[in-house]
Amino acid sequence: MGRVRRYRSFGDTEPQERNNVDPGIEAASFTKGAATYTVDEAIEKIGFGWFQVKLSFVAGLAWMADSMELMVLSILGPELLCQWQISTTEEAFLTTIVFMGFGIGSPILGYMADYFGRKTALIMAASWAAFFGMLSSLAPFYSWLLILRGLTGLGLAGVPQSVTYYSEFLPSKYRGKCIILLEFFWALGAFLEVALAMLLVNRFSWRPWVLVTSLPLLIFIPACLLSPESPRYLAACGRTKEAQKILIHIAKCNGSSLPSGTLIIEPETPRGRIKDLFTPEYRRSTFLIWIIWFVATLSYYGIVMLSTELIKTGPLCITVRGLPSASDHEESCKVGCHGLTQANYVELLWTSSAELPGLLLTAIYVDYIGRRTALVINFLVFSLTTFLMLICVSNRVMILELFITRALIASGLQIGFVYTPELYPTVIRAIGIGIANIFARIGAIITPFLAQLVSSNIPVNNTIPAWYRNRMTEYRYYLIRTSDTRPIRDRLGQTLSTVSIPPWFGSREKSGRVETVKMDMHPDEDMSLAFV
Repeated sequence: MGRVRRYRSFGDTEPQERNNVDPGIEAASFTKGAATYTVDEAIEKIGFGWFQVKLSFVAGLAWMADSMELMVLSILGPELLCQWQISTTEEAFLTTIVFMGFGIGSPILGYMADYFGRKTALIMAASWAAFFGMLSSLAPFYSWLLILRGLTGLGLAGVPQSVTYYSEFLPSKYRGKCIILLEFFWALGAFLEVALAMLLVNRFSWRPWVLVTSLPLLIFIPACLLSPESPRYLAACGRTKEAQKILIHIAKCNGSSLPSGTLIIEPETPRGRIKDLFTPEYRRSTFLIWIIWFVATLSYYGIVMLSTELIKTGPLCITVRGLPSASDHEESCKVGCHGLTQANYVELLWTSSAELPGLLLTAIYVDYIGRRTALVINFLVFSLTTFLMLICVSNRVMILELFITRALIASGLQIGFVYTPELYPTVIRAIGIGIANIFARIGAIITPFLAQLVSSNIPVNNTIPAWYRNRMTEYRYYLIRTSDTRPIRDRLGQTLSTVSIPPWFGSREKSGRVETVKMDMHPDEDMSLAFV
């Protein structure tokens, strides 16, 4: 007892020690009819409870902090345009440099999340982003601010891994709704950021506002430290004893229990390899996900930044022939050197709050009509409302149009965050999201220059995000898996027929001989672990 032994076959009597598994676990040969369970079956049996509720606030805090840091980009530029007399190109580069940092950091932190653990990558990313985010408030010159914001973006690239981390604790029945509801924290972050800017920027300056923006990241770090590592990740690494402890804790926290039997040790699989994204099984979906993330992010940040520009300049018009009206546009788009007024901030608050009703509606139907259908509906309606913004309307109607488009694009983007973690198995899930984030940030890098076209008397640029969105709607039809409320895979080559499916999902299949483990401890034993 206390050591793990592997037998070469069912009849072997000479054991071989296995050194890569923690002591305290006793291996048992898998005999026909023996009760076993996997991490996925354990998560499904435990269900959704108090543990997941608390973890929702931890992951939501990361999402809110990410939203606040990125919302800075749409307000800081117009302020510095006047205070530091920077050009519109330099204003656009303030946003571009952050997303360049995102693009560089995403694969690095995705690899770290798959190789060193979800918690390790999240804590390092949050610490890095908080440090350089606060330093940004002290930047004396434009060049310093540019560098510091780029370094901040490098750390922010790891924050979306909180979705990977969070999804691995969720039963499949609740996964879609819960990840969609995370967007409420994103919307709350955007709303709070505009509210803070309204209170601080005009009264003091942009510096205390940028400093306060980093506080949620500082709160997230200790919250993440007190949270457990993903049991799926630990099991994929062969650290089964640690995974078992966490599963026991989750069951106790939820007032539930683990399945009867012994926990299966899955064969250890190489983790975090980019080449695994291009295997025949995943190649097509990987390329399609990249395209979708690219145009989705371009459209989202396009609307966010266009909101600031349109609120400052007023509605844009086109003539009946579809060409710019030079006289009308020249009069409406002449902008003096002034920042956002209190009235402008109130209008931004309205457009920022638009994400909440859109997400609530999406959370209701995403599990009923499917991820792909929900995306198609969101993107088609978004395209129509974006084109309507080219029509001459009053300022109030323009705010309503921005409200609707912001609601649609925010919910559509979040559905993508639900779909992508379900597409990849545990061993490449984080690197898959990390690489997809590169293409998302390429779209975001282009966005500020498209937004600047508003100041260049080219109103038809509003059609660009909608055109890309139409293309994404077409690509979405080609996705080969819908992943609607089904178990997620843990290793490469695992098909739906070999995924461990609990009895309430249908028949349970096992293929081949596998090793099982028993814990050398009672399930009710206190482990004195500082888990959430």
